[in-house]
Amino acid sequence: MDSPSIIVLNTDMPRGPQLSPKSSYIRYVKDCSSSYIQQESERNQDEILSQNISESHKEMNLAYMTSFRSTTKKLEPLKFTQIAKQNKIIEKFKNNLLQFSYIMPQKFKAKLLSIENYLQKDKLKKALTQNRSKNQNNIISPSNIYLFYWEIFNILLLFISLWICALVVSFPNSKEISFQSFGCLFITTNIIEIIISINKEIYIEGQIINTRSDILLNYFAKSSHLDVCSIMIWSMISFSAIEQNSFIQIFAILLLIIIFARIFRVYDYIVEQLYQKGFGGYAFDLLTLVISIYFFAHIMACLWLMVGLNSNGERMNWIRDNDLENESIWTQYNNAFYWATMTMVTVGYGDITPKNNYEMAFANVAMFFSSCVFAYSMNAIGILLKGFNDVKQNYKQQILNYYKKISHNNELIYEIQQC
Repeated sequence: MDSPSIIVLNTDMPRGPQLSPKSSYIRYVKDCSSSYIQQESERNQDEILSQNISESHKEMNLAYMTSFRSTTKKLEPLKFTQIAKQNKIIEKFKNNLLQFSYIMPQKFKAKLLSIENYLQKDKLKKALTQNRSKNQNNIISPSNIYLFYWEIFNILLLFISLWICALVVSFPNSKEISFQSFGCLFITTNIIEIIISINKEIYIEGQIINTRSDILLNYFAKSSHLDVCSIMIWSMISFSAIEQNSFIQIFAILLLIIIFARIFRVYDYIVEQLYQKGFGGYAFDLLTLVISIYFFAHIMACLWLMVGLNSNGERMNWIRDNDLENESIWTQYNNAFYWATMTMVTVGYGDITPKNNYEMAFANVAMFFSSCVFAYSMNAIGILLKGFNDVKQNYKQQILNYYKKISHNNELIYEIQQC
């Protein structure tokens, strides 16, 4: 049996490339030094970068702080104004809230009381000075009760003068009417009215004028021409200064217009005083409307008479057709007033009709105006009566509601409803 062979390795003789310990150490040192240098360089770069970043951050922070300080300095007045506006709005809201809740702060109350005391003292001083000036100048106050009575008497005389003046248009030279006595009466009242007008307080744009110079200027600017013309025309009619009937009729028609203007002026004053005293109402308006309708029919009748009397040159007129030439002026006026009312209220019965072109022309105009006046008057009367009835019904309803609250007696409520 063969013995196993033993292989002996010779380690003394190296094989292949071999590194000496010195060379490997040197290489290791080189590797370590290069890596260390690389790390140090990277570390230095990081430190330099961090320093740069920190410096840039410092610069940015410094710039931000400076900009923030500048903006805060700029915003400080804006904030102050905003706070002031906010406080003002809050104060206004509080004041409005207190006013709407009828609560007044003490400072406003004291201020208002001081203002009110000052105004009362100033008003008292003005009243005293006005009373002194009135007493010194003898100026009449519009609220004087005697002036009110005079104006009522004056408007009654104006209605009479309107009625007489319309008859003058129809019968300029009639001896059945004493125009001279009436003319003297109206001239006297006109003179008294002038004296009162220049010694009476006036209101211009809500202000009281009580100085005589201003009153005179206002009178001469607005009312003097009416009074002077009225006196002159009444003087010519009363003392027969004009002989021709046509001129007398023209001046009488002009006087009618003046009297209407004066009636409106006095009527406005009376209505104002009556409403202040609590006497105005539907009854007064109804009376005014009835008087207006009557005077419209009266003037239309007088003009119808004037046309008939002035058309004597024609072959036929309504006076001759009805055999009224030799009748008295009152009979002629009665027939003319009958025609005027029938024309205004209805289409007429046909017993008095126009007989010539002049009368037909006047009848056409008269029917047009009379139909308008009658329609307006009927509508106004209906409105007034309805208003009067509404006031009565409201008063009854208030009484009924009051008794319903305090009592449950059905019999009593029924009796009130039947009243």
